[in-house]
Amino acid sequence: MEATDLLLRKRRLTTDGHVVVWQIGCVGDLGFNFAGYDNRNLNILVDYCESVDCRRINLLAAFDEPHHGNCGACDNCQTPPKRIDGSEAAKMFLSAVYRSGQRFGMKHIIDILRGDSSEKITSFGHDQLSTFGIGTAYTAAQWQSIARQLVAQGKVDIDPAYGALKLNEASRAVFKGAQVWLRTTDVPAKAAKKGKKTKAVAEAKGDPGDPLLAALKKWRTARSKAQNLPAFVVLHDATLAAIAAQRPTTRAKLAEVPGIGEMKIARYGDELLEVVIAVNGNSA
Repeated sequence: MEATDLLLRKRRLTTDGHVVVWQIGCVGDLGFNFAGYDNRNLNILVDYCESVDCRRINLLAAFDEPHHGNCGACDNCQTPPKRIDGSEAAKMFLSAVYRSGQRFGMKHIIDILRGDSSEKITSFGHDQLSTFGIGTAYTAAQWQSIARQLVAQGKVDIDPAYGALKLNEASRAVFKGAQVWLRTTDVPAKAAKKGKKTKAVAEAKGDPGDPLLAALKKWRTARSKAQNLPAFVVLHDATLAAIAAQRPTTRAKLAEVPGIGEMKIARYGDELLEVVIAVNGNSA
């Protein structure tokens, strides 16, 4: 295929590329062996599809030829795509990859982020991960787009043997504060209209006027600074909102809150219960 043909077929290639990457994620969950695939060519295809820069950079890179960019002819140069700061979303996704053991494909990671209590999720105990349900602000389709872009940017690798997602040095840089720019994710037609929150998103954020939620966030800020961790790694907003809503006063009740497993309870359980009891006592 000529280079000009590849450029002219960009729209079709983008769609096909998305399907390719998504299928890797799905089949990777089944443990399919990708050893026979030419992963280098596949990565070039993904990079081309998801690039927010001049497409000639990726196109000529396939032939080991450098290009300075700004060709003025491709769609990205003529109409630069809108970009958003996707650092927080990237941290959520990469954190879910890490906490699930770097053994699963995209679909499984997205199910964790979306809080899907499927048989597979519960069988691995992933409904007890701190990242379970923290990504309800995004639709599954939006998470797919975010995941594909992270792969294309080299922020996460796909295991060539089984399709599982693996962290790399670029992943660690994201956790340390490196900014991640993403192409604006399209909102599917079924999603809520702009300016309106879905019920799931509102529930995930909780009542901003709740004094318990405010106290829990203050506790989390202190904890994250003391441990030099991002706040969402300590406990995500959705988990704090669930604690504020359920107001547990025992470890057994705290264990019923989604997004907080045994390790989190062992580490933070007593402190969280103290916050809940203190606020409940002051408001009594």
